[in-house]
Amino acid sequence: MSLSTDQSIPCNLKDQEQRRGCDPELIVDTLSDDGARDIFFFVDEPATVKEISRECEIPKTTAYRKVDTLLDAGLIEPVSQQSSESVTKYGKAIECVSITYDEPMQIQCVKHGLSLYCEP
Repeated sequence: MSLSTDQSIPCNLKDQEQRRGCDPELIVDTLSDDGARDIFFFVDEPATVKEISRECEIPKTTAYRKVDTLLDAGLIEPVSQQSSESVTKYGKAIECVSITYDEPMQIQCVKHGLSLYCEP
């Protein structure tokens, strides 16, 4: 999927004072981490932290920490909770993300079918 600023609208999610959401600097930092990036790619289908840990071959404590960072960056979100076990599954909060390092640096993403962009 190719993203174009001409077809995108400016993102205002960072301005909405929420604990978790779009944070351009955190998105770049998070996706620079190989483990977090692996998790982001893995959760195309919703997964529990246990499944993420097993599939990405990382300790469960590391998986929890990276999932929390991905949540803070707005890259993944809780998508379901199995009430019988209180186990949360996580999936992508955005369908696609692209970072352009030209001046000015720009992040483009697709969230719920809407093409957005922001500059840190």
